[in-house]
Amino acid sequence: MCGFLGIAGKNNISEDLFINAFNKINHRGPDESTIFTDINLKLGFKRLKILDLSKNGRQPMSSKDKSTTIIFNGEIYNYQSIKNVLIKSGTKFNGNSDTEVLLNYYIFLERDIDKLIKNCNGMFSFAIVDRIKKKIYFVRDRLGVKPLYYFQDEYKIIFSSEIKSIKYLIKDANVSKKAISAYLALGFVPPWLSIFREVKSINPGEYAVWDIVKKKLKINKYWFPKPTKLNDDYNLTEWKELIKKELLDATKIRLNSDVPIGLFLSGGIDSGLVAAAVSKLGFKDLNVHTVSFKDSDKDESDLAKKTANHLGLRLKIHNIDQITLSDIKSSIQHFDQPFADPSLIVTDLICRKTFQNSTTVVLTGDGGDEGFCGYREYLKLVKYNSLNILPDILLNNLGRVISWIPSKKIKIISNRLKLNKISRVMWTHVYPFDDNLSKLFENKFNFNEAEEFLNHNKKYDNLTVSQITDLNCYLPSNVLKKTDMMSMKNSIELRSPFLDYRLVELGLSIPKKYKIQNNKTKYILREIAKDWLPEEISKSEKKGFGVPLDQLFLTNNNYSQEVIDQILKLNNYKIFDKNKLNSYLQKKDFSSSNLKSIYKLFCLSVFLEKK
Repeated sequence: MCGFLGIAGKNNISEDLFINAFNKINHRGPDESTIFTDINLKLGFKRLKILDLSKNGRQPMSSKDKSTTIIFNGEIYNYQSIKNVLIKSGTKFNGNSDTEVLLNYYIFLERDIDKLIKNCNGMFSFAIVDRIKKKIYFVRDRLGVKPLYYFQDEYKIIFSSEIKSIKYLIKDANVSKKAISAYLALGFVPPWLSIFREVKSINPGEYAVWDIVKKKLKINKYWFPKPTKLNDDYNLTEWKELIKKELLDATKIRLNSDVPIGLFLSGGIDSGLVAAAVSKLGFKDLNVHTVSFKDSDKDESDLAKKTANHLGLRLKIHNIDQITLSDIKSSIQHFDQPFADPSLIVTDLICRKTFQNSTTVVLTGDGGDEGFCGYREYLKLVKYNSLNILPDILLNNLGRVISWIPSKKIKIISNRLKLNKISRVMWTHVYPFDDNLSKLFENKFNFNEAEEFLNHNKKYDNLTVSQITDLNCYLPSNVLKKTDMMSMKNSIELRSPFLDYRLVELGLSIPKKYKIQNNKTKYILREIAKDWLPEEISKSEKKGFGVPLDQLFLTNNNYSQEVIDQILKLNNYKIFDKNKLNSYLQKKDFSSSNLKSIYKLFCLSVFLEKK
């Protein structure tokens, strides 16, 4: 788990400028810093030592004949089985890192990048410089756990683990109005957009090829979340055993580490099942961490304690007494795109506490909701699925008619009805509470526009389509963006068995009746939880890490002056109409949906002020 910055092609970037940009990502790899320079190539690598702590794990790493160089962020979880194949073929190794395995495996496969990616199970973003083929390959993992950004012009390409390093080098980056409109609607910037028009992302399941001679970049899609063909006659017991087997293996291959390893445990099913898998594999001596919120209905520490006791695991409870606006600002300022998920601060705090307790690698339950239908909105999709049988034109007209009714709830329904069918299904989970912020901004986000990017197979049922949308959009741009930025801010590595692509494909393949049943989300995981966890856990409702925005943002039944002052700084960037923004802030609507809109504006202002 590390970070990198690279430049390929002709450029006039000085050594000092490169080093300053490179140091913007110190947090990603505080253990070692190395810069490699070659003709028209400069690679910088910040290392967080996880596997092979010796100099043999140092990057950038080159092959013995110097024909190939790699910089690699992440983990190849099945590297040991690949290494065994290479050893049998006669390959000699200097050390024990997965980076050295990946480099030698690429050469062993006759430099076939497609075969390399297909056979690697992990979370990763890496660049391979192939001097024989005169190409550079940029690869990002299937689910988008690890980030990879780039800027290109006619002379060069700049690539990095974070936007802030690239932006420092190109200087005159322009804020994208399209990205801001998407952020105001969603609370994050979706993967097909970037807050800076000049910076782009290699998206999940993609690799890019840079032709060193022609200075051209080509993007290739190598993986897309989809159901696998399995036996439709499996009963519940057979499905459960299949998932248990995959979960145990996905957990086992994530327990390789040369530094202390731990586990995040909430009171929920996903992290509980990961903890159970760890216990069943015989790894009892782990540092297990949870957080406790005093006097909060979101506090799950008691449930976490029940799970830990049931499994014989040692639990460390980190008490969080109070969250301040300063805490939130500190977390937001670390992001390199606008981001408004309130749970980011809690993720930041638990990562900080974990690092302070000498734990470098942590297993989590991320990915269980998307892969196995854990979000409450999926219940609504199933409940109102028959509505989508009606023609779009009828629903669109109905949406326009009821939009005149002065009710927020009706307004939300109206906006959804005005979408086309596929978009209405796709955006089941990620959908704004209201659209009042769109009145402040002329560029309104077009939900139908995303259909082309997400490229759904129309043969899938609506529930699967909604899952795939979340796996392609909400997961990488919200959940994994948050966990990557906050874990790396605190120099720790997070690993999630539920993000193993085999489990994701399995989750999508499960019959609908085993995804949702009796008005309960992720039904099959609850059934597995009955076998592995205390009864209370299998019946628990999803809570998530909530932050009391009303307590933070309101003073004497009004928005606090600090919040108002921060949002008004948006006037410096000429994004909104000044009068409309001032008028909006004078409203006395303190509903949860409106507070979230205020929070979006607050986060946007903090981000732009830091950028």
